[in-house]
Amino acid sequence: MAATAAPTARPGREHPFPRQGHAVCGYVTVWRTLDGLADFAIVQSYLSTAAKWGIDALDALTQLFTDGPWLPTAIRPG
Repeated sequence: MAATAAPTARPGREHPFPRQGHAVCGYVTVWRTLDGLADFAIVQSYLSTAAKWGIDALDALTQLFTDGPWLPTAIRPG
């Protein structure tokens, strides 16, 4: 009976299996700093709030970088 060989490393990798990260919203992310995690949380919160008000994520980000941040009408200053 032949022995089964262990998996070999992929080219450029020292381990045969891909690196595991944190699964968040279907994406694999690895935060290298606490500041990076905080930045992610701010953006995620902004997009989550916009979605609850019926604003598409792409539309919310487009407005953020062109006209300024989107704010719900109930808390808009002025």
